[in-house]
Amino acid sequence: MEARHNLEGSSHSNKANFHEYTSSKILTRDKVSFGPIGRFEARIKLPRGQGIWPAFWMLPADNLYGGWPNSGEIDIMENIGKEGPNTVHGTIHYGLDWPKDQYNEEAIFLPPKQWG
Repeated sequence: MEARHNLEGSSHSNKANFHEYTSSKILTRDKVSFGPIGRFEARIKLPRGQGIWPAFWMLPADNLYGGWPNSGEIDIMENIGKEGPNTVHGTIHYGLDWPKDQYNEEAIFLPPKQWG
C-alpha cells in the first residue's frame, strides 16, 4: 500500500483541518491477479467537500488492447464531492483513447441510514 504523505509546511495553512495522509492506493500488479469470478468488498469512509473525488476502482492485469482506457477500467465506487456523500457512481470505461473514450455510468443515491 502506498499513501500520500503531507509534510509540515505544506500548503495547508489551517492546521485544524490538516491531515497527515490524504490518499492511498493498493498496487497488486505483478503480485496477485483476480480472475473473472469473484467478489470485491471494501469498507470506505468517504470524506466530504467540494473538490474531492474518492474512488475504488480496478484496472486489468494486462493491457491487451492498449493503454487506458482501451483495455478497460471498472470504477466500483466514485463519489463526486460536490454531490455529497449520499451519491456514488459506478462506471465502466472502454474504447478509444481519451477524449474519445466511451463509458457507461450509473449514479446511486444512498439514504443516510443505508451507510455507516
